Formats: sequence, structure tokens, C-alpha cells
Amino acid sequence: MRSLPPMVTLLAGLVLAPEAAAEPPTGWGVSASYTSLSTSQWSIGTDSGRTAVTGHLMRGNLGLGAGVAVLHSGALQRSTAFEGFGQLRLVGPFDLNAERKLSWWPTIGLELGLTGSQSYWFEIDEWSEFRGSPVYLSTFAEPLQFRLGPVVLSAFELGFGSTLPAYGRTLRIRTTFLRVGVWLDG
Repeated sequence: MRSLPPMVTLLAGLVLAPEAAAEPPTGWGVSASYTSLSTSQWSIGTDSGRTAVTGHLMRGNLGLGAGVAVLHSGALQRSTAFEGFGQLRLVGPFDLNAERKLSWWPTIGLELGLTGSQSYWFEIDEWSEFRGSPVYLSTFAEPLQFRLGPVVLSAFELGFGSTLPAYGRTLRIRTTFLRVGVWLDG
């Protein structure tokens, strides 16, 4: 009989062990992140960097986030574009070391935003019918988010989304390499 991989066993143990569950976070925080954003429409795509600052407010396992981001890439017609976004977040915290205030905060959520990148893609008239909407909706997962005292660190976050109202016309894939934040209980 094959055994489960060690990481799956560890994650299953944390999820299924009620004594590992931490108190739901309550308070607010702010974080900064660097992200790779890939956007594609039909066979045309762009890759850009995304630097974001996000504010977070948590009450129990549910939270809200709001932020602004700057996109920077040579693939855009102009060198920078801006985004504004709001998030609905669901956090499942687990204590890893209560003595050192180390906890694991895996998070999933939805992000609704407004991006300026769409208007920079196609400035040639024959491509104008492919221009997407500036409004997007995406889902995201932050499986490697940890809190050590007031410091929150997260790596390798992943998000998938598309523009609205024609959902699916443009694909957005967001990979966050590192996010660093400060959390204040309240």
C-alpha cells in the first residue's frame, strides 16, 4: 500500500487536528508585495511586474482588503499602469508554536479590481475590438502565509481571474513571490 507524501500528511494533520486551530485573527494590518502578472487575450499576452500595497481588516475568519498597485513592464505601450482592488478573504489560522507566537494563516479569497493595463495593450486601430474591460474578478490562494508576532510573511501566492462583464475574454494569472506585512491585533 502506498503512503501519502509527507507534505500532504502534515497538511491533513493540521487541518484535521482541532487542537492546532488558532484563535481567528481580529485586527488590521498593512502589507507590501511583489507579483508577476501574466495577462493574455486570444494569442496575445503580456507579462508585467506588480508592486502592491494592501490594507487588511479581519473579524474572525472573514476579512476585507483594499489596495493599490503599480504595473511596470516593457510589454505595455507605456511604462507603468495602475490598479485599485478590493478583496474578500477567508482565513483558517493554525498555531504552530504558541510560545513564539508563530501561526500559519492559509487564505483564499476573491479580488475585484480596476486596472489601467488594458488601455495600454492595443493602441493600433485594427486591434481595438480585442481591447478588454478594465474591470476584473479573480480568485486567489495564499497557502504559505505565516505570522510571527506582528510580522506577516507570505510567499508563492497564486491568483486566477478574468475581465468583466465578458468573463473569460482575458485571462489573468498572478503569482506573488513575496509579501511582507505588519499585523496589529484589535
